[in-house]
Amino acid sequence: RRRATVTTTTTTAAAGGAVAMAGTAAAAGTDGERGQLMPLWSEAAPAGAPEWFVRAVDAPRQRGLVRVDASTQLEYLRWESPRPDARGLVFVHGASANAHWYSFIAPFFSEEFDVVALTSSGCGSSDFRDKYTGEVFGDEIVAATEKLGLFDRPDKPFLVTHSFGSIAGMSVALRHGERFGGIILTDVRLQDLPSHELRKHLALAMKQRRESKQHQSRTAWQRYAASLPPVEKFKLAPEQPCNNQFVLEYVANTSAVRESDSSWHWVGDPDRFRKLSVDEGS
Repeated sequence: RRRATVTTTTTTAAAGGAVAMAGTAAAAGTDGERGQLMPLWSEAAPAGAPEWFVRAVDAPRQRGLVRVDASTQLEYLRWESPRPDARGLVFVHGASANAHWYSFIAPFFSEEFDVVALTSSGCGSSDFRDKYTGEVFGDEIVAATEKLGLFDRPDKPFLVTHSFGSIAGMSVALRHGERFGGIILTDVRLQDLPSHELRKHLALAMKQRRESKQHQSRTAWQRYAASLPPVEKFKLAPEQPCNNQFVLEYVANTSAVRESDSSWHWVGDPDRFRKLSVDEGS
């Protein structure tokens, strides 16, 4: 199996925060040093979570960084199959999320697949870019899949993308589809429109997103005191009830960086949506 040049920590979720903090420098400033794994608020299952959820997030896995181009490393989580030639299964998240949101889903596939969850550039502990496009997101998926050796298996890997991540999934399907055994786009609407009409719809959608209060231009995230847990500031978009509070608490906790003074802020590029372009590669 080809070995990539990556930074890797093997850990379980219950101890993940401590391991990440001990293994890397503490985050600096309000968005931290890049090219390192950020110390998350918590990677443990919340109190009261059901047994299946606790078992999933406590499953042994790797957390690391993989270089996808000269200036960018992506965070990844990996649950390796006991089968050395297992087919790869790659998960990519939606907008403003990160690989940890798959931590209570991905482990259930690891008996049959070598499972990897990627964090797109501008999210989680992955590096920021000056500009984001669907083509860039697609290229980094292919590069990470290659560096992690998943194209070297007897069977081509599967790719699963969610919501906004399916922009990247469509880019991969159109330009690199032959390298994958299958590509599954979830929670996304597909429209059979002429390219100029599709581009117009995308441009309008992104204009509305950029002008929304939720995605106002920022150079840094606001910091919050340790006495205010992330779930108290975490909002679903669009707003909706959630019957599984333990899921909401977990994704909030794994979307927050704990600073050395115990304050916290959200992970990722605070100006990601302002840097997103649909003029090319989308």
